[in-house]
Amino acid sequence: MAESQKSTEMNRQLRRKWCITILALMWSGPSAAHGGVVEENDLCLIEIGVFSAHFTIYQPQTRASQEFCEDVPDVTDTLFVLDYLHDSLREVPVDFRIIRDVNERTVYASWADVRAIEDLEAVTEMYAPPRVYP
Repeated sequence: MAESQKSTEMNRQLRRKWCITILALMWSGPSAAHGGVVEENDLCLIEIGVFSAHFTIYQPQTRASQEFCEDVPDVTDTLFVLDYLHDSLREVPVDFRIIRDVNERTVYASWADVRAIEDLEAVTEMYAPPRVYP
């Protein structure tokens, strides 16, 4: 078999294994929380009233398993993961909104900064209405 054919076959096998892995993850049952330790100054921590959640962004097509929680580096399919740190959040409807950083607050943005935006719809890139995410 020629070198290019071997390479093509290896790529096919790798893609096939990747697809099977993704499908297995998509259809897996519920699992327990990872139980990881959240640092005090964790930029990926979102305060939701008296509750908190850890927020992680993945871009598997371009950044493999690299994690982000602020600026998204590429325009590509993106996975947003919200790890509830309190079980009771599983019963609360949560909406999801991605907005442009029009005030250039970057990592220093607060809820007050978001509330100060006069026309939130105008700066919204994506919105998912409230629903329960078990």
